[in-house]
Amino acid sequence: KGDSITITVDGEDAETVASNLVDVVTKGE
Repeated sequence: KGDSITITVDGEDAETVASNLVDVVTKGE
């Protein structure tokens, strides 16, 4: 869905963003 980190509080979106952030940190970008 893109590399843009959009924090959208829409229930699952927030969790998805958090998961993406963790994934980015794990991959080291």
